[in-house]
Amino acid sequence: MAEGSAAVDAPDWSRDEEADGGLSSRFAEEGLEAEEDARSGGPGAAGAEIAAAGQASGEPARTFFLRRPRFLMESKLTPAEKGSAYHLVMQHLPLDENLDADKVADLLAHMEERLLLTPEQKMAVDPAAVAAFCRTPLFRRMCASGRVWRELPFTCGVPAREVYGGMAGIEGETVIIQGVIDCLFAEEDGLVLIDYKTDALKGRSAEEAAGQHRFQVEKYAASAERILGIPVKEAYVYFFDGNALVPLR
Repeated sequence: MAEGSAAVDAPDWSRDEEADGGLSSRFAEEGLEAEEDARSGGPGAAGAEIAAAGQASGEPARTFFLRRPRFLMESKLTPAEKGSAYHLVMQHLPLDENLDADKVADLLAHMEERLLLTPEQKMAVDPAAVAAFCRTPLFRRMCASGRVWRELPFTCGVPAREVYGGMAGIEGETVIIQGVIDCLFAEEDGLVLIDYKTDALKGRSAEEAAGQHRFQVEKYAASAERILGIPVKEAYVYFFDGNALVPLR
C-alpha cells in the first residue's frame, strides 16, 4: 500500500457514470486509459474493435486484432502468442460465478466466430484451466465488485530512485513506466490487481515462479496508486499452469 494511502477517502464504486466521480476520465487524463467491463457480458467489443472508456478526446480508442500471416498460422503458437490468447479470453470472460469448462468452451467458440480468436489461438486455450480460475474466491470477489477493468494500458512517471535504489547520479531523475494491467477491480477499501501468467512452471513452485514477477507487479500496483490516488490493497499472480494463485501484496 502506498505511503499515506490511509488518508484517501473511500470512493463511490457505483456503476452509475454520474456517480463515477470522474474515475474513468482520470484513467485517460493521468495516462491509465481504461475499458470498463459490463458486469454480465464482459467488454462491449463489437467485432475486432474494443473501445476504451474515458477518452479525453471524446473519441473511443480502437484496438484492431490482426490475424497472423497464413504461413505463420500453420505453425504452433509461440509462448508469447499463447499468452496473448489467454489474456484475450480473460478480457472477454463474463463475470459469472457459474462459469464451468463447458461454458468457457462455448465462449471460445463464440470468440472464434466473431474473429476475436484464430482457430490456433482457440486450440491453445484450455477451457478447464480458465474454469479453474473461475472457481477461486478471488473470481467470486471480482464478480461481486461494482467496478472491474481489464487490459488497462498505462503510462506513469516515477522517481528513478524507486526503480534503481541508491544508484549514484539519478537524484531528481524520472523513469517512465508503461504496461498493461491484466485486471483491476474495486472493493470498498481499495483496489485488487491480478496478473495472469501462462508460464510453464517446469518443476518450480508457484511461489518461486511468482517471485520472478514481483518487481513488475509491485511497479504496476504503485503506478495505479500514483495515478488514481487509491490504494492497491492486494495484488496476485495467477498461473494457468497448475491453477495456482499467489498473493504478492
